[in-house]
Amino acid sequence: MLASDFLQEAPNTDLSWLFYVLLGFMFVVIAVGALANRQKNGAASKSAHEAGESSAKSKATAKVRKSPLKRKTK
Repeated sequence: MLASDFLQEAPNTDLSWLFYVLLGFMFVVIAVGALANRQKNGAASKSAHEAGESSAKSKATAKVRKSPLKRKTK
């Protein structure tokens, strides 16, 4: 089957192999980016989690506080 492609008189203009090469390259780029992002977020998530807890406590106390200005109702 492959030998018949090489024995043709006309030049082979089939570029389907290029599609698979580009598809594989795109997969590799996405996989490397995902792994790099996971490592970056792994270290940052611990500090963000701790910061999130402290900001959640401050938001909870801010919601409990009442405004010193009271509106008069009729």
